[in-house]
Amino acid sequence: NIILNVIDFIGNIDEKGTEDEGVRTVEKTSGIDLPSNSSEDDWEEEYTTRCYCGLNHNDEFMIQCDMCNVWQHGKCMDIDRRRVPDTYKCEECNPRLLKLSKTQAREMQLKVLARQRKEKEKKHRQRAKGHFKNKIREKSVGLKGIISSNTGKAEEMKKKRIRRNLSKDYIECFKYEYTRSVMAFSRKHVDTGNPSILEALRNDNGVSVMYVTQESMGLVSTRLYHVNEPVIYICGRVSLPHECRGRKEPGTIIPFVILYSDLVVEENKESTPICIDARQFGSKARFARASCRPNIKMQHFFLKGKLHIIGIAAGNIERGDEVVNYDLSL
Repeated sequence: NIILNVIDFIGNIDEKGTEDEGVRTVEKTSGIDLPSNSSEDDWEEEYTTRCYCGLNHNDEFMIQCDMCNVWQHGKCMDIDRRRVPDTYKCEECNPRLLKLSKTQAREMQLKVLARQRKEKEKKHRQRAKGHFKNKIREKSVGLKGIISSNTGKAEEMKKKRIRRNLSKDYIECFKYEYTRSVMAFSRKHVDTGNPSILEALRNDNGVSVMYVTQESMGLVSTRLYHVNEPVIYICGRVSLPHECRGRKEPGTIIPFVILYSDLVVEENKESTPICIDARQFGSKARFARASCRPNIKMQHFFLKGKLHIIGIAAGNIERGDEVVNYDLSL
């Protein structure tokens, strides 16, 4: 009777033994019906693999010679899996001309080995990938505490970015908006200014907004200004410090909000600080950067019951100089 077994490369045989002169001895532990009074663990039978191609690996389709009991690759010996002969003899027991030469058979089996190697490497990568994902999951769980502790810092950085973007979300205009308290004491003062100054500043384009550093915008003079010459009109929403939106306590720094402290109320002869909020609307003065050596100084005057604040040159300002002010922000 012919002994034909289709041996699965992955699990049907356990390879044991050594290779010697192109012949490999293996012990078969599965794939054959065992006697009813024995078990697979205590039953072993030796098999020899010697194929025409010269390679001794286990292919998907193996066939055994009925004469010498060696195992060979079915494809190398031109055996069709669907048309297995009743009796099979190897090329040594039954010399004959085969369809494939030894070189062709070897090349075919080398491709089979390469495919099996790729499948094995793929399984190994999948196992390694699963292990790596588990490690990442463990680390992510460990980092939850760190991430939650940094939430406050992230929110603070987000607020800072929003404050920086305020430089783009505003309306440039030439007007004031007064609170009731500021209007109340402004109406009590007589006119101390000249309307021609406001008209001159309204039509003057002597300063321009441009980048003075890689990330900061500032004011740059486009012409020569002499000492005490009006340079820019400072406007926005005018209020008392406690009425300024976003000011939680004295000393709070608010971008584009200027604190002017040289206003003296005639009733009590005391200095009354005023806030000029240019976050939503105002003149170009909002872009004047702070410096310990300012080249402009702020002055105020009253005109028709309204308070006006301007910046005048503290010294000669040359063309191309940056126009800077004291650090008067809240």
